[in-house]
Amino acid sequence: KLLDLDFTVAALCHGPLLRDGAKDRLRAVVEKNEW
Repeated sequence: KLLDLDFTVAALCHGPLLRDGAKDRLRAVVEKNEW
């Protein structure tokens, strides 16, 4: 799960997906993985 999360972070940071809702979406993913 951590590897998937890292890949998602990399995709968001280095890709064109980093927009208004991207940070909130990423934060939600991080919070889900903390459970």
